[in-house]
Amino acid sequence: MAPPIPPAGDAFERAFREHYAGMCTFVCRYLQSNAAAEDVVQDVWATLWRRGATDDQLTKAYLYTAARNHALHQLERARVAERHTDVTRNALDNDRDGDTDPVALSELERAAARAIAELPGRCRMIYQLVRQDGLTYAEAANVLGISVSTVEVQMWRAMKKLRHAVAPYLALVCAATWRISS
Repeated sequence: MAPPIPPAGDAFERAFREHYAGMCTFVCRYLQSNAAAEDVVQDVWATLWRRGATDDQLTKAYLYTAARNHALHQLERARVAERHTDVTRNALDNDRDGDTDPVALSELERAAARAIAELPGRCRMIYQLVRQDGLTYAEAANVLGISVSTVEVQMWRAMKKLRHAVAPYLALVCAATWRISS
């Protein structure tokens, strides 16, 4: 399948045709997946297109560096997600075994509810659409008539505030679980 070609000027299109396939191969070495590599490379090109890439940004060195950085960022996000999944899975396993301190868990739930309630209105609305109603970022953006990037930024802010608000309670739950299972 041929890569999508953006309706751009000659320099952009020429650079795209010249480097797209090589960038996909290069990124695939990091991600070990052709599909993921294509997604990363397409994201790089879309970003360059949106920002109005200059000739300096269409050089091979710049393009490959941007693709590598984007791939490494994606790998880091995957590692963080995996760590959170492991922690959540362990907590759920402990909860099923009856090893989780119900008081600590209750405190965590109340802290999370308080933190969500304290989010600014628009941020809270976006958080609820995505996390509680299960909408994708694109669907939430469509419902609210805003851009997907606005949803991404607001979700990032919401998650940052929530992580900060519940961190002490997570430590309490983990400590209580460790004490019970020891």
